[in-house]
Amino acid sequence: LSMSMRLAQATAQRNARRISGDFSRICGELETLKGDIENVYNSDGIRNCRDEISRCEEYIVSEKAVLTQEEIDATVDRLCGLTAMFDNVLANEDKISLAYIVLENGMVFSSTDTFYPDVEKADMRTRDWYKNAVAARDVSWAELYVGSDGRNYITVATPAFDNENEIFGVVAFDLRVSEI
Repeated sequence: LSMSMRLAQATAQRNARRISGDFSRICGELETLKGDIENVYNSDGIRNCRDEISRCEEYIVSEKAVLTQEEIDATVDRLCGLTAMFDNVLANEDKISLAYIVLENGMVFSSTDTFYPDVEKADMRTRDWYKNAVAARDVSWAELYVGSDGRNYITVATPAFDNENEIFGVVAFDLRVSEI
C-alpha cells in the first residue's frame, strides 16, 4: 500500500476507535442515569424541590395524557429532583444535547429550561425510539432525524423499571451527530 493509503487507514481506524469509545461511554452514562432514576422513583422521590422546576420549562404534560391535577402534582413531587440529574449529565458529557425521561403517564421531565408550551401538543410515547425501547426492554438506538435547528440527531433510549419490573418510563439522550 502507498503511504497515503496507510495514513488514510490509520486515520479511519483511530476515528472508529474514538466513536466506539464515545458510544460505549454514552451508553454507560445512560445506564447509570437510568439506575439513579429508578432509585428515585422506587423510593418515592426526592422531596422539597418542587419550587425549583416549572411546567413548560423542565417538565411537560402531553395533551394526550389523561391525568388529574392531583396526579400531575404527585408526579412532580416525586420526580422534581430529576432536573438536577439531567443538568449534571449535560454538564459532564458534551456529546449529549438533551437528556430526559418520558413517563408512561404522558409526562416528560428534562434538564433546565428545555421545553416550551407547544411541546405539550406532542405525545412522546408514540415516537419510534420510545416504542422500540419499550419493546426491547433494553437500550435502543433510533434512526437519524433532523431537529428543529436543522442539525442531524440520533436518540438512544432505555426503559426504566419500577420495583415490580414494570416500565414506568423511558430515559433518553439526544446526540448531535456532528458531535460524535
